Amino acid sequence: MKEQTYNKLKNFHRVKNIKEISQKNINPSIFENNTIIKIQENIYNYKKKELERLRKLEILMEILKKIEERSLHYKYTFK
Repeated sequence: MKEQTYNKLKNFHRVKNIKEISQKNINPSIFENNTIIKIQENIYNYKKKELERLRKLEILMEILKKIEERSLHYKYTFK
């Protein structure tokens, strides 16, 4: 691997913040096809996990809402 390509890859892997990626000059030709496929898989898996977390959060919010409604009902019913 050429030293220049290696330095670009090294620079890419040291990104600490997602915003930094858009600021860096990344040449797609430095990545192998397998690397690109792996990045796509990681994105897909991340989205899948986030959707699952959101679904769980929505369920918890529904449960909380029901608990609050019942609590208010009992509060005013048994005064």
